[in-house]
Amino acid sequence: MFSLTLKGLLAHKLRFALTGVAVILGVAFMAGTLVLTDTVGKSFDDLFKTNNKGIDAVVQHDAAFSSQHGTERDRVPSTVLDTVKRTPGVAEAEGTLLGFAQLVDKSGKAMGNPAQGAPTLGMNWIGSPELNPFKIAEGRAPTGADEVVIDKASATKGSFVTGDRIQIITQAAPHEYTIVGIATFGDAASLAGASIAGFETSVAQQLLAEPNMFDAISVKATDGTSPEALVKNLDGTVGKASSVKGIEVITGAQQTANQQKDVQEGLSFFSSFLLAFAFVSLFVGTFIIYNTFTILVAQRSREMALLRAIGARRRQVMGSVIVEAAAIGVLASAAGIAVGLVMAKGLEKLLSAVGLELPAGEMVISPRTLIVSTVVGVTVTLASAIIPARKASKIPPIAALRDVAVEDGKGVLRRSVIGVIATLAGAGLFGLGVTGGVMANVGLGAVLAIVGVFILGPVIAKPLGSVLGWPLAKAGQTGRFARQNAVRNPRRTSSTAAALMIGVALVAFISILAASTKSSTSEAVEKSMRGDYVVNAGGTGDGGMSPVVEAQLKALPGVETVSALRMARATVAKDAVAPTAAEASEVAGFDPATIDQVFDGKVAAGQLHDVGAAGVAVKKEEAEAKNLKLGDKVTATFKTGAAVPLTVEAIFANPLTGAPVSTYLVALDTFAAHAGTNLDAVVMVKARDGVDPASGRAELEQVLKSYPNAELQDQAQLKASIEKQVDQMLNLIYGLLFLAIVIALIGIANTLALSVHERTRELGLLRAVGMTRRQVRGAIRWESVIIALMGTTLGFTLGIAGAWGLGRALAEKGLSAFVVPPTTMAAIAIMAVGAGVVAALAPARRAGKLNILKAIATD
Repeated sequence: MFSLTLKGLLAHKLRFALTGVAVILGVAFMAGTLVLTDTVGKSFDDLFKTNNKGIDAVVQHDAAFSSQHGTERDRVPSTVLDTVKRTPGVAEAEGTLLGFAQLVDKSGKAMGNPAQGAPTLGMNWIGSPELNPFKIAEGRAPTGADEVVIDKASATKGSFVTGDRIQIITQAAPHEYTIVGIATFGDAASLAGASIAGFETSVAQQLLAEPNMFDAISVKATDGTSPEALVKNLDGTVGKASSVKGIEVITGAQQTANQQKDVQEGLSFFSSFLLAFAFVSLFVGTFIIYNTFTILVAQRSREMALLRAIGARRRQVMGSVIVEAAAIGVLASAAGIAVGLVMAKGLEKLLSAVGLELPAGEMVISPRTLIVSTVVGVTVTLASAIIPARKASKIPPIAALRDVAVEDGKGVLRRSVIGVIATLAGAGLFGLGVTGGVMANVGLGAVLAIVGVFILGPVIAKPLGSVLGWPLAKAGQTGRFARQNAVRNPRRTSSTAAALMIGVALVAFISILAASTKSSTSEAVEKSMRGDYVVNAGGTGDGGMSPVVEAQLKALPGVETVSALRMARATVAKDAVAPTAAEASEVAGFDPATIDQVFDGKVAAGQLHDVGAAGVAVKKEEAEAKNLKLGDKVTATFKTGAAVPLTVEAIFANPLTGAPVSTYLVALDTFAAHAGTNLDAVVMVKARDGVDPASGRAELEQVLKSYPNAELQDQAQLKASIEKQVDQMLNLIYGLLFLAIVIALIGIANTLALSVHERTRELGLLRAVGMTRRQVRGAIRWESVIIALMGTTLGFTLGIAGAWGLGRALAEKGLSAFVVPPTTMAAIAIMAVGAGVVAALAPARRAGKLNILKAIATD
């Protein structure tokens, strides 16, 4: 039996190669993602290990909390540095500081986008080469108040050389600095694409943070003092500094491990995002593999019945099919891993294109990548082939006497019941997931619903195929023949359409969700924006505009009201309940005296203008989730470590216009005292009545000319910019889903090719009685169109239903509109049908070229 199986594989190499393509593409995506993340992770691991090798200990504040931006902690006073330097075993000690600083190119445009790409950072230049991860490649270190060192990548991108003057945006007023040096991060041109501006320490403290404060202190031990001994000494001296509480000391190795962990966590979302599409591709592939093996078993039913007749046992027949599947899985997985190496390079270039420059390093192919990719590829193939293999083993020996295999029509009722139950269970689980916010239930429910529709496929295929093929049947004999072929084998037709159904469902779901999001956002902007303009820097607490911008705009004669918003993170707990790291929320600082003039928060309780220094406004859904009401007490813990008691004085529904969605709002004075940041993320402006819009805008633009990262937008421009961001994400998802569509089309081509092979004798007879080559080709193409229309129809049904369900669940979170974009839906349908025609070209050409006499003689 093994020899027979091997000969069967060798005799039908093209057939099995087409089957393996689905596995190859899915495994390639998975392997490429794993290789890329492993390579990047190791490169950063090596980079941090090399650059931190001179650091034996780090002194810093205890962590306040962790958020999606990493671990957040308070700064350390300069007095701690003085204490550290006096500690036994300390050879050198330097304070370190990172903050927001954005370079401006020679054309006056801000470089980089900290809200969407790599961060734009400023730092104090560390004098000790062993404690500074950056090193001077050209020029010298900064020493004066108007001197700066920038990273090599930014210098290259902006065509800057030492001696040039460069404007840098910080929390201070605009200023130009002389570039006295160009630096590298180790041997890399930049730190993962981040732009760097290095200042003399006292200058950096003024521009990036506050005087006499550091983020941490790096320490080098004297000869003969181990890092552990140094940490012990520092624990004793720094711990005794009565004026500073909550200081921790860790070894340089621990600091390196923490940095490596932060990088891995930062890559985890990107990795999970790509792996999700790999699994989608493999999920689509399972239908193709299942369909292929089902057809092969049907084609070889006589052969397998003969094997049973001469003594082969059911287990041997089933094992033969499973061995074929295993062989395809192993070979396709190996090919997929090879293709994945190329894909990893492509993904790396994609990251570079969006501004994330990765450190140079050799490609890492870990045992995990090889094992996981192979196991997943083989498992998917075997799982897809088990049901056809089981059917093969059940073929009775008497079937050897039949001329052709006939599809079993039994079990329609059972299939219908199981399919309906699975579909309803999937829909219910999906609904529970979106209402309860459990994404695992959402994913599992969607998969179960798709499986349910797949089980119902043969029941649906015949009536649906008849309806979709009705216009073709009216057009002539070729259309009638195509319609009959599509509906006479509903299992094959439905399983072929299922692969395309998944791809279309995902594209339709994403398209509807995007259109609904854009419509909801536009509606929210119209309802919430009472001012005339928004000045947006895209900051989220790590970037933004100098408060000087707000002051200068207030002084303009054509401006009635200016209201600034600042962004930071904090954990907020009701009463004495200790918050977890996962509960870190976005908190905005706002001006209660002016907010109502520029922003309509759709307040459900209280008033925003009544929020005082000890008060807080809470977003409605957060208030409901934590059972917060007016007058309730909460404690907000900022990165400074300050635990601030606040009283709920307002509950609002609308998100802040043009700003990152904030869960809590506190007065600016409270924010400034505890948040540890002094940058405005958004400034909302209301013009005086009677001011000409053109002259009023020109007045604002004249001020903002000195702040290149500040973008002035009216209501229409704000809506357009938000829609642009949605479209950018949408295009990325479309590109990744394209792989699943390609796999589905390969499945259609594979099925039609096998169908042509199965119907060789039939096609020969039709040619013998007068059917032309052109008619044969047309019939195969139209059959593909019917299959594509069936997949598209079912895909639209699932996609629209899923988007509607999710939209209903997210209605309270701002997704107020449900929009099915007709142009996009029509484009998807046209492309799906066109792709079906393309998939049918090769099978149709082969059918048209069949030799009549040989075809008739085929057994």
